[in-house]
Amino acid sequence: MSDKPISSTTDFGTVVGKQANLTGDLKVEGSIKILGSVDGKVECTGHALVCNGANIKGELKADSVTVEGQVKANVSAKKVELKPKAKLEGDLRANRLDVAEGSEFIGQCHVGSNALEPTKQASPTQIGKPVMATVKV
Repeated sequence: MSDKPISSTTDFGTVVGKQANLTGDLKVEGSIKILGSVDGKVECTGHALVCNGANIKGELKADSVTVEGQVKANVSAKKVELKPKAKLEGDLRANRLDVAEGSEFIGQCHVGSNALEPTKQASPTQIGKPVMATVKV
């Protein structure tokens, strides 16, 4: 892991400003830096940086993700990094996860080389007795 801040090593083609409050789905080719708030699905082909003071609520998919702010969303990426003041609430799927001391995570976590492979929920097998299972396809 590099000692350089991610913002100095990544070219962010899209920036959601500190005063921005976006609602809806956001799809970006390349990397995105979020300083404001997004309520919806964020999907990018590069790196997603959720800065300190930023908020995401919904879903976040990217090649890699760094969280410094607050995320209440399901997150899916090859690599996820939670910085010391990060707060992540939601399900996480990543090939690699780096968690700094002081960060908070509430949710289910699937980490490893197969974490991003599609899964499907099994349907309940008995009436009145719900059964929850994850089945690898």
